[in-house]
Amino acid sequence: MSAHWFSIIRPINLILLAIGMYALDVCVLQPNFTTYGILFSLNELQFFLLVLSVVCICAGGYLINDYYDVQTDMINKPDKVFIGESKLSPASVYRVYMILTGIGFALGVYLSLAVEFWRLIALYVLAIALLFFYATTFKRIALIGNIIVALLAALSMLMVLVFEPHLYQLARPGDYYIAEICNRFILTMAAFAFTTTMVREVIKDLEDVQGDRQSGAKTLPVRYGYGVSKLVIWIFVLATIGALVYMLTNILDQHQLVYVLYTGILFMCMIIIGVWTYIAQSPQQFHRLSTLVKVTMGLGLGILPIYYLIAF
Repeated sequence: MSAHWFSIIRPINLILLAIGMYALDVCVLQPNFTTYGILFSLNELQFFLLVLSVVCICAGGYLINDYYDVQTDMINKPDKVFIGESKLSPASVYRVYMILTGIGFALGVYLSLAVEFWRLIALYVLAIALLFFYATTFKRIALIGNIIVALLAALSMLMVLVFEPHLYQLARPGDYYIAEICNRFILTMAAFAFTTTMVREVIKDLEDVQGDRQSGAKTLPVRYGYGVSKLVIWIFVLATIGALVYMLTNILDQHQLVYVLYTGILFMCMIIIGVWTYIAQSPQQFHRLSTLVKVTMGLGLGILPIYYLIAF
C-alpha cells in the first residue's frame, strides 16, 4: 500500500523540484548576496518551508490529477493505475490531496506575511486553482492543459525570486547590478523549465493519444494530429535552445570552456529530442522520448553548481 502512495506522488519529480529551488538559492542567491552584502528576507528554515510548500502543493496536484484520470489511465497504462479496487481508495486519495494542499497553502500564507508582502498569497491560490481545474477540465483541451503545467513548472523557479523582495525592492543603488544577475539567472531557468515542460507534456499527449481519444479528451494530438503536435514540440525545442544561448551569452562567461561544453551537451540533447520526435510513432517510442526530456531537464539544473564553482 505504501508503495502505491510512493508511486502516485511522483517522488522523482518532487525531488527534482526541490533540488532546482535549492540550487538557485545555494548556487546563485547566497554567494551573490553574501559577496555584495545583501540581506536575505527568508532565513534557512523559512526557505525550507517555501520549498516544502511548493512540494506539498505539487504532490497534491499529482494526486488530484490521478483521481480524475483513472478511466483514461486504465487504457493508456493499466499497470500504473493505483486508485480503486484493492489499491488506494478514491476517498483516501482525495483526503490526502486536501491535507497536502492545505499544508502548502498555510505555509504560503505564513511566508507571505513573513516577507511583508501578503499579495503573494494570490500565487498559492492561483497554483491550487490551476492544478484542480487542470485535472478536472483543462488537461482535456488542446494546448491549454500543457501550457498550465508548463507555467506551474516555471512558477516553481520564480517562487525563489518573488519570495526574496530584496531582488525587486532595492534599497541601495549598487544593488541593481547584482539583482539583475540573479533575476536574469532565475528568469532564464524558469524559461528553461517552461519550454522543456511544454516539450514533455506534448510528447506525453502523443504517448497517451489512444486513451485520450476513447475518453473524449481533446488534446493536441487528438484534435490536430501527429504532424501539428510534433511541430509544436519542435517550436519549444528551438525555444529551449534559445534560452540556453541567452544564458551562455548574457549570464555566463562564454570564454569559460566548461560553460561552452556543458551548454553544448544540452544543445545536443535538445537536437536529439527534435530528431527523435520526427522519428517516433509508437507509445513506447514516445515514452522513451519523454524520459530523455526528463533527463535533460535534470541536466539543465547542473549549470547552477558549475556557475557556483567557477564564479565563486
